[in-house]
Parts: sequence; structure tokens; C-alpha cells
Amino acid sequence: MRIDERIHSETELRVAECAAGGKRAIERRLAEIDRERDVDETFMLGGAIATFAGLTLSIAVHRRFIVIPAVAAGFFATRVLFGWAPPPVRLMRLLGIRTREEIENERYALKALHGDFRDLPVALEPGAGSSTSRALRATEPRPRVGS
Repeated sequence: MRIDERIHSETELRVAECAAGGKRAIERRLAEIDRERDVDETFMLGGAIATFAGLTLSIAVHRRFIVIPAVAAGFFATRVLFGWAPPPVRLMRLLGIRTREEIENERYALKALHGDFRDLPVALEPGAGSSTSRALRATEPRPRVGS
């Protein structure tokens, strides 16, 4: 199973468990989501730690450790210029760290199940699958009109 599919399946399972657990379970999961860090935040934090550690080691131990912040800077540049940095991002995804969009999809699916939204036609459409799958589908990006 691909990483993206595994993460999506795990999200769907969590949403289903919360739906079965009722409003308290949904509220508890929403609080957990508020503390969750996405791939970009984790990437930036890791790069900052690597930079600080490399600079500290190059001053305190040996100047050859300057290569650590240089590599971190390269990953930052690659991420900004091309939108990806293969080794660190792949590792984070393998560890189950989600993108901001994946986190927000779960948040809004839970909010829909919680009853926070009243006008989500897909989520309220009878006979369109389980409430969990309907809530997740309601949060998926839709094509813009005129684009």
C-alpha cells in the first residue's frame, strides 16, 4: 500500500471511530488535531535543529560540521524552489506525518459529523454511503468554476 493510501485509510478509520464514539470522541480528536504538526512545520523544525546543531558543533568541535547546516540549507532551497525535498519529506511521510490538507480534511469531516455545518449537501445526501465517507468526501477539494 502506498504511503498516501495508508495515511488516508488511517484517517478514515480515526474518523469512523470518532463517529461511533459520539460528540465527546469527536471533540477529543479535534483537540488532538489542533496540536498536530504537518509535514512543512516538521520539515522547518528539523532544518532549524540541524542548522543550530551543525553550527554549534562546527564552533565547539571541528569546522567540518559546517556541512550539516549547508545540507539543511540545500534541502530548504529545494523545498522552496521545487516544492519537494525527497529524503526528509519521504521519511516524514513514512513516519505518518500528514500534509496540512490531510489534517484539515480530517478536521472538517469531524466538524461535519459533530454538526458544526448545516449546509454541506454531500455530507447530508441520504444513501450516498456511510456518514464517515460522506463527511470525508464533503471536505475534498472541488474544481473551481471557470478554471
